[in-house]
Amino acid sequence: MTSPAAPLLRLALTCAVVAATTVFALPTQAAVPNTVAAEGFLGSGAGVPAPDGEYDLTFAIYGVAQGSNALWSEGPVKVVVAGGMFHYLLGSKTALNAQLFATLPQYWLGVKAATDPELPRIALSSTVFALRAGVAEGLDCSGCVKIGALDAGVLADYAKTSALTDFAKNADLSAYAKLATLADVATTGSYADLSNAPVLSKVAKSGLYGDLSGTPVVPKVGASCGSGLAIQGFEADGKFICTAAVDVNALPKDGIDEISNGLIHNQFVDSFLPTKLPMPILDNNPIGATSLIEFPDIGVAQKLTVTVDLKNSNIAKVQVSVIDPATAEHVLYDKSATGSVLKTSWPTPTPVVSGNLVAWSGKNPVGKWYLKVVDSEFFNNGNDGEVTSWSIDIETLSNKKIRISGNLIVTGSVQVGNEDVACTAAKAGTVRWDGTMFLGCNGTAWGALYGFDGKTATTPAPNCKELKAHYPSLEDGTFWIDPNGGDSSDSFEAYCDMTTDGGGWTFFAHVNSNYACGPLFEQNAGTYRADRQDDNTTYSKAGVLLRNMVHGEMMVALDTPTPAAAKAVNRFVAYKYTDPVAFSYGPCPCFGLGGYSYRTALAGPYTANGYSNSCAAGSWYTRTANNAAYLVLFNNGGAYGNYWGGGMGGNDSWNHDGWWYVR
Repeated sequence: MTSPAAPLLRLALTCAVVAATTVFALPTQAAVPNTVAAEGFLGSGAGVPAPDGEYDLTFAIYGVAQGSNALWSEGPVKVVVAGGMFHYLLGSKTALNAQLFATLPQYWLGVKAATDPELPRIALSSTVFALRAGVAEGLDCSGCVKIGALDAGVLADYAKTSALTDFAKNADLSAYAKLATLADVATTGSYADLSNAPVLSKVAKSGLYGDLSGTPVVPKVGASCGSGLAIQGFEADGKFICTAAVDVNALPKDGIDEISNGLIHNQFVDSFLPTKLPMPILDNNPIGATSLIEFPDIGVAQKLTVTVDLKNSNIAKVQVSVIDPATAEHVLYDKSATGSVLKTSWPTPTPVVSGNLVAWSGKNPVGKWYLKVVDSEFFNNGNDGEVTSWSIDIETLSNKKIRISGNLIVTGSVQVGNEDVACTAAKAGTVRWDGTMFLGCNGTAWGALYGFDGKTATTPAPNCKELKAHYPSLEDGTFWIDPNGGDSSDSFEAYCDMTTDGGGWTFFAHVNSNYACGPLFEQNAGTYRADRQDDNTTYSKAGVLLRNMVHGEMMVALDTPTPAAAKAVNRFVAYKYTDPVAFSYGPCPCFGLGGYSYRTALAGPYTANGYSNSCAAGSWYTRTANNAAYLVLFNNGGAYGNYWGGGMGGNDSWNHDGWWYVR
C-alpha cells in the first residue's frame, strides 16, 4: 500500500521506546544488541487513528530537545500501521553507534511521516544506554587495580558499625512505618482516600469516548447526515461528507424536461380556433360582431397570445376586443392605424390598448373567450369586410397531460380513462375506454379499436354485423369478411347494408326467378357477387357464412337488391328467430323450422307467431300469424324462384328474384 499523501493527514506521535533486550552482566567479549525497539501511535490531531497501511517514516536521534543536527538518522523506511499503532527496530538499516551514547546524559528521538514536518521529539528511556554499557564491557582492564590488591583496612572508614543506627544493625524499621501517622491512602491504596483530590471528568473515570463533553457529531453508517442533509462521500477517517439534500418544493414545476433528459414535458402550446370562420364585420353597428372560442380545461397558462387577421374598408374606424371567461374586456386595437388589413398578435409583439392579458399567466383559461369587432362608421350598412381568422395560443404548464418525446416502454399494464369529448382534428389519434370497448378518434368520429377494419383482404371482419358494432359510423358498401376466421387467405368481399334498421346486414344470396329450390342456406352456390347484380343466376355464400355466424335475423328484398326500394313496392319481409339453426339449412329440404316472428316494415317491432304452412323435403312455405297469408315460399315442383305472397302486400305470384341478408 502506498503511504497516504502527507497533506491528507496531520500526524501526531505518541512514541514509547523500549529496549529490544534486557541487559545482563555479560562477559567482556559478549556483544550488546545495537537495535532499539520503538513503538508509537500515529493519528490525527483529534486522536483518530490513522487509516491502516504502510507509511514512510524517518527516525532521528538528537542530543537536545529542540534544534541542532541529528546525531543519527534512518529513513524514510516503510512501517506498517494498524489501528494507529506501529513497531520498528531503530538501527535496522543504519546501525546505532555505541559511541554515540557515551558522551551525553540525555537523548531525544524525532519522527516524521512522509513529507510532514518532524513531530515533537521524545526523550529516550535509559534502555539505549545499554549501548554505553557495551562500551564498558569492552574496556581493556589489564591495568586496573583489582579488589584483591586492596587492604581491608582501606574501606574501614566507609563501613563503621558504630556509625550505623540501630535499625541498620537490626533491620528494624518499625519506627519509620507508624500507621497512625500515615494518611488513609497510604494504607488503602484507594484513589478515593486522597485528600483534596482533583475533580475528574466522567471520561477520566470511564475511559469511554461517549463520556467526552463537547464531542463532535460523527455520522455513522446506517444513520443519516441529519435533517436536510444527504451523504455526498466519505473523508479519509471514515466520516461522512454531508451536503444539502434536494428540496422537492424548490424544484421548478416546469423542470421535468431537464431532469428527464428532455424526454418528458408538461409544457404545451395549444392553439384554439373558433368553430365558424370567416366572421362578417357588421358595418356601422355599435354592437359589433362576436366570435366564440371555448377553452377546455388544459391546465395553468404560462403565456396567452391572441392573433387576429381581418380586413375592412378602413381599419381606422374599427375596434377589436377580446372578452375573457371572467367577462373582462381587453381592447386589442382601437382605430389607431390606416389601411384595409389588420393582422397581428397581442400582447406581443403588439401591446393591448386596455386590459391585461398578461394577468392570465398562472391561471386556468378554461371557459368562453369572445372576439368582438365593432365598425363604428358608415360604409354600406351591410358587411364591411370579415375576420378571416383568429386564434388564442396558450402556453401551459399542464397538470392535465404530459408529452413523451420518444418511445414509451411499459413493463406493467396501461390504463386509459373515458374522456367523453367530441372527436375533432385536435383529438385525432386519441384512445379512450367507454366502459365496454376501446375507442379511437380518427379526427371526425370515435370508433372501436380492433384488429380488423374490413378494408383489405388481410384485415377482414367476421361479418357485417361485427364490423358495424365496432365501427358505428360505417355506411353501406363492400367490405372484406372472413366468417370462418383463422387464415385470411379465404376472405372475400361482401356487400354490407349498414343502414336498414341500424345496419350490420350481410348480403349472402341471390335467388333467381327460375330457382327450383334446394339446400340454399347450407351450401355455397354459383359465383357470389358483392355488387349484388342479378346475373340471371342463383348464387350464395351461405355455406361459409351461416355455418360460422351466430345470427337471429334474416331479411328478403324482392325484385330489387335494396331493401328500402323493395319496401316502397311492398316486396320486403324480415324474419326474427330464436333458434339460429332454423334458417341455417334449407330452404329445401326443410326440417323442423322453429317458430319465428316477422315484419314487412324496414324497422320496428316484429309480429309474433309466424306460421310454417309447409316445411318438408320439397317445400318451404312461411305465412303470417294464424296461417292467414303467405309471405315468401319455395316449391320444388317447378323452377318458380321466389313467391310474392299476400302477407307482403303481393299478389301471390311466383318467378320473382330475391336478395337475402342475414345478421
